[in-house]
Amino acid sequence: MKRHTFRFPARISILVLAALLDVFSDGFVCAEVQSKNPASSSGTNWVDSARITDGSDDLWAAYAGTAQDYFKVTNFNFSIPIGAVINGLTVTREGNGTGTAAAERQYAVGLTKNSTSLAGTAKTAQDLPKDADDTAVVGASDDLWQTTWSPEEVNNPDFGIILYDNDTASNEIRFDSVTVSVFYTVGPSIEIVELSYDFSSLYLGVSSISATAVTVKNDGNVTETFWIRAATVTAGSPWFLSTDGTPGINEAVLEAVFHDLRPENADFGSEDLVTTVYQTSQTGGGGNDRYTVNGSSTGVSVPVGQSRSFWFRFTPPQVSSATSVPAINVYIKGVQ
Repeated sequence: MKRHTFRFPARISILVLAALLDVFSDGFVCAEVQSKNPASSSGTNWVDSARITDGSDDLWAAYAGTAQDYFKVTNFNFSIPIGAVINGLTVTREGNGTGTAAAERQYAVGLTKNSTSLAGTAKTAQDLPKDADDTAVVGASDDLWQTTWSPEEVNNPDFGIILYDNDTASNEIRFDSVTVSVFYTVGPSIEIVELSYDFSSLYLGVSSISATAVTVKNDGNVTETFWIRAATVTAGSPWFLSTDGTPGINEAVLEAVFHDLRPENADFGSEDLVTTVYQTSQTGGGGNDRYTVNGSSTGVSVPVGQSRSFWFRFTPPQVSSATSVPAINVYIKGVQ
């Protein structure tokens, strides 16, 4: 066993993970769907247009014109969380047509952001059965209809669908009901501005506090609390991370705090120890604080868009048998 007194280089890399609630899978987000029926409808030459919103069965909004007039169905009253990522939309329709040939019973359907014009591309040549209703789904959970969508656009009362006849024949097409489903994801996400911190050369057994902070930002769409762990990742390295805060033979100590300014040695305590097991940021006093200096800045319940400055205190082993520079990865994840 070598008993070094020389300085030892140490480099820490910062990696990022995401999780929802207590599911600690990498990049995990929560997939959600909202399905709504309309409250408003209007269309030139469409007969009984309100029947598509009244919930009655076998009472239709109908069209037998030749001008392919738009039937605008809006006011779906969605409440997609702001910041959610919209992945796809579907339209489920119930209806039928009177034409003898299949082409005489076809319709087109598109989406609108402003209750007036199409957004993206309509789905044309959609089939209706003859005389008796059936139900069909247009679109998919990953289909954006050739445009982009934000929660604000979908939540707007002017969001909706536009139906129109696929041809100029006068055969009647009839719609009993429509439902729009919006598929979206919400979940925590973290941006690490500085991906590594280099302590340069350190004396064995002597602590050093990082000179600059690592910035951790909640760039997800939910309030999240930061969880921390670390691991030595150099293959064959004898170094390992302490679980009691005392450096030893090949045993290094890593501590961390969130703080607005560079902390002092006295600002670190045993509760700030970073181990190979994820531990959550905590605050509340009474000895329950973790990864914070007196609760002044914490990784607890970080609002969307806010950042925290993250500082390290690193103590190399008292004695090292390593023959190469060991690397330590720090993992930070957000938990809703």
